[in-house]
Parts: sequence; structure tokens; C-alpha cells
Amino acid sequence: MPQRAFLELLAELDQFELVRPGEAADEEAGDLELRDGPEIFGRFVGAHEEDEALSANVLLENLACKASGVHALRLLLERNEIDGLIDDTTIGRLSSIQYEIDSRGRMMIESKQKVRQRGEKFFDHFSQAALFWNSQSDPEKTHIINALRFELGKVEAAEIRSRMVAMLAQVDSTLAKRVAEGLGIEVNQKLQTPLNMSVPADGNVKEFQPKPVKKKVGSSPAVSMANTVKDGIKTRKIAILAADGFDDEAVFNMKKALTDAGAQAKFVAPRLGLLKSAKGAEVKADFSLLTASSVMFDAVYIPGGEKSVKALQEQVEAVEFVQEAFKHCKTIAATGAGAELIRACGSTNGAKDTERKEAVGDEGVIIAGDDQVGKIAGEFIRAIAQHRHWSREKTIHADGLRSGVIGNGEKNKNKIAIRY
Repeated sequence: MPQRAFLELLAELDQFELVRPGEAADEEAGDLELRDGPEIFGRFVGAHEEDEALSANVLLENLACKASGVHALRLLLERNEIDGLIDDTTIGRLSSIQYEIDSRGRMMIESKQKVRQRGEKFFDHFSQAALFWNSQSDPEKTHIINALRFELGKVEAAEIRSRMVAMLAQVDSTLAKRVAEGLGIEVNQKLQTPLNMSVPADGNVKEFQPKPVKKKVGSSPAVSMANTVKDGIKTRKIAILAADGFDDEAVFNMKKALTDAGAQAKFVAPRLGLLKSAKGAEVKADFSLLTASSVMFDAVYIPGGEKSVKALQEQVEAVEFVQEAFKHCKTIAATGAGAELIRACGSTNGAKDTERKEAVGDEGVIIAGDDQVGKIAGEFIRAIAQHRHWSREKTIHADGLRSGVIGNGEKNKNKIAIRY
């Protein structure tokens, strides 16, 4: 509200007093100064010393709310070319103002005033879900299906499971069919109505039901983790799995490479406190194996150091940490003796990767010698940027489940395998 109009309203109140230049409000009496920049132009006086509801602050707040309402009403009258005092005739004119609803669901009156109102898009309940489903890669779709099977599998009422699958059919028929197969039911093509139960008290139930969209729903690569842009590892969280006796040079070189790329490198150890390296350097453990899980991290690095790796091999939680990261298709790197922890998690199918001079990597698993950290750091970062290595899932659920070894034969001799 313009200051002049606000002052006109204040002038009608006993609790407001204009002040002379330089005169201040009596703070001890609870007066409130009103300033225009550094200049005091008035003070607001409380109506009661004991009743907080009549203090200067509360009275001014109430006045500001009412003044804002008056100002809004003035604008409404001006935009509808209504002058003079509000009387019965004016009220009649206000109630008879013609309006229409535009394509965005806004109420448009003669003065083009916008009023909130539900538009047609509010009744399109499935296009956004269909766009999301269409945009996913095959592994991501499998994850969604398994998640729905899991959640609906916990529902005891068969009619609720059937109703939810019927709703999924409105998104995509293949999605509904595959979820139904996991639940041991058929897709009910006849959707129970009314579908939308969120109806205002004065609303018509039929008018608030989903309306079919005729245009074809496309896809958006940006919605998919597999198909979106992968241009770096900024803000990614990397677990450095280590214990006392870890390889100093390997850890510090890898951590520097990761942090320089914008990632966060965190030490996960069997215990909290300070860890001592093979050469006596100390680093603080950010998490213990009891307070952290691989689901908290985007990738895992296991440095060399015989003592460190041996201590980790004796920890069931450390083995499970690596196994879970592999199962979730995350990037894993190991140097030197760190490869032994991966072997403790499964099998490398007979390949002696740590004896090789060059870095070895496949399916987002990278192994190299102690002196190869500088070489694999870049490869590790590029692998993390892919976020997940979805093709690994096919191997896990095929060869891995049948034999406990991922990959077979000469073709896959350098793959890292994890037994479940």
C-alpha cells in the first residue's frame, strides 16, 4: 500500500501519533517507531499495558492485514470501473461480474483479474506417470516393477492389489501385466469408479474424475538415470574402505583426485577415531562399519596395505559392504592388496589381477597394482560418472545365481565376481 494511503488510515486511529523531527518513541511504554528509512515519521501506541493482545506490535500487525485487504478491494473496484462507496448496488455489480476459465485454469473477469481455479490438466492423472515410465531404461523399469511388487505384496486385501494394478494399466499395459505376474493375479481391465475420491464438499464427483488424454505421451531422457547426461562426479560420495595399516600413497593420491573432481571422499573403517597408515600417518575415520552402509555412497575404493585388508576381511560388515555395492551396480576400485577383499566377497574366476601391471576393469569394477593409483584414478572417476552399471544385473541374476561366479571362460577371466 502506498505510504500516503497508509498514513491516512493511521490518522483515523487513536493509537497512532505523528511525531516531530528527531522525536523518538517511548520504548519503555511499549511504543513502536514507524520509520521511512532512517527518519521516524510516527509512533504506534499500545492500547493496554497488561493485555498482550492490545500491545503496539499486535495492533500494528492487525492494522497492516486490514489495510492490505482494503487496498486489494480498491484495486478490484478500480479495475472493474466501480467508483464511490460500497452500497447494495455496488455489491450487486460485483456479484454479477462475468468471468471465464482460461486454458491454465485461471478465472478471467472483465478486468483480466486472475483467480485460482482448477483447469483441465488437474484431471490428467496418468500422463506424467506414463512419461516417466516411457523414459526409463530396461533395468530401471525392472527396478520399478520389483518395487511395486514388493509394496503391493505387503497389502493383505486382494481387492486393493487388484485396484492398484488396474490403475497401473492406465499408465502402461506392460507395466501392469508384469506387476500382476509377480502378485499372481490378472489385470482387471474394468477400472472401479469413482477413481478420484478427493472431491470438495460442494463438488460433483463425476466432474472430478480423471479424463483420458488423446495425444500420445512421449519420453524424456533427462528423467532417466541411465539415459541422462553424465558429465562429472560433483557432490558424489565415495567410501574409502580402510583400517590401520592402509597404503598412504594410494589413499592420499586417490582422495586428492576425487576431491579435485568435486566428489566427497569419506573414510569408512571398522571403528571410529584415528587410523594409522603403514607409514604412521593418521587420518580420521568418518564412519564405522556399524554406522554406515554402502547405500549411503555412490562408489567404493579399497586401498592396499596388507594389515588394513586383513582387518577388513575379518569384518563381516566389510564384506557385506562391498557385496551390496556390487549388487547395486555401483563402481568399485581396489589397488594392491585391496583386491583380496574383493576375492573374499566372491571370486575373480581364477584371474590374478593384482599381478598385472596395467589396470583391469569391467562392469564398473577396477583393479590395479599399488603403483597404478595415478593411472586408475581417471578411469575410476569416469566409471563413477556413469552412476550405475546396469548391465551388471544380467550377470548377477544369470551366471551369478547359478554358479556363484560371475562370468565364465576365457572371455570373462578378468571380471570381478561376487557370491551371494
